[in-house]
Amino acid sequence: MKRIGTALIGCGKVGQTHARALAALDESRFEAVYHPSLEKAAAFAGTYGVQPYSDLAAMLARPGLGMVTICTPHLSHPELAVA
Repeated sequence: MKRIGTALIGCGKVGQTHARALAALDESRFEAVYHPSLEKAAAFAGTYGVQPYSDLAAMLARPGLGMVTICTPHLSHPELAVA
């Protein structure tokens, strides 16, 4: 089975739930997390052994990334989905 490179946007409570799922799914190769604060992204990423980003465009340009889950307040979803 080919695994999909996955990442998530947002490091809050919902992000924790999605991160656990991405880390556990056989189809997922959980690779990265984005938060505007690199400090928060790094603390979150350390739990899962993934790469932290505070630059969304840089994370989205990551080679092999095939899926991103948005785990932020709902009002920010449209802008993030377009990115």
